[in-house]
Amino acid sequence: MYLLSCIISCYNENDNLKVLFQQIHSLNISNNVEFIIINNGSIDNTKKTLNKLKKKYKFIKIFHLKEDKGWGNGIFFGLKKAKGKYLGWIHGDLQYDLKIIKKIINKLKINKNKKIFFKGLRIKRDSYSRIFTYLMSLICSIILRKFLWDINAQPSIFHKSFLSNWKNPPKNTQLDLYSYYKAKLKNFKIERLEIEQKDRIYGKSSWNFGFFSKIKFGKETIRDCILINKKVYF
Repeated sequence: MYLLSCIISCYNENDNLKVLFQQIHSLNISNNVEFIIINNGSIDNTKKTLNKLKKKYKFIKIFHLKEDKGWGNGIFFGLKKAKGKYLGWIHGDLQYDLKIIKKIINKLKINKNKKIFFKGLRIKRDSYSRIFTYLMSLICSIILRKFLWDINAQPSIFHKSFLSNWKNPPKNTQLDLYSYYKAKLKNFKIERLEIEQKDRIYGKSSWNFGFFSKIKFGKETIRDCILINKKVYF
């Protein structure tokens, strides 16, 4: 059994894939970590590129979904396929340094607490992003009556047994919110790890196109906060 299964859901990330696979390989932790790449219904050359890379990086598992039903749907699909003792995810757009997975592995080797939830904590962000994060964290904390901070920071990692509590998780990006809140609800120990979220080098975000896209994302977050509070996803 792997110590950790790390899920990476990709939607139209063709330009990032070669570097992503090189970074995974350079970590040299494939004996402990099961990396699972989900092609989440991409409409660019992602599928073709992944099939080529699979021949070289055989230790990385790849699954293709025909349709994009949401980022969270791709992650949840991967979690159900995972065989690790601990499960989690991180973005595949190269904005996060994958070396943080290595740090978490070292912590997991000595960890004996199943009720622990590792989560990234973004640092060195611009004022605009920090203000948006503060507002969303405040609103969600009020609605759900739990202190929640930097909700969408990556990665998120937890013991596999925690997954059995997930009945109907969100299919969108609010899977971050859902898992974080459920961990709080179950009185998990939340351990934050500082990580820098860098700007994209290749490709374009599938959702972040500027101010108005953030407003839209904010509205969706508040909507899902209300749904989570009503136990719709439970």
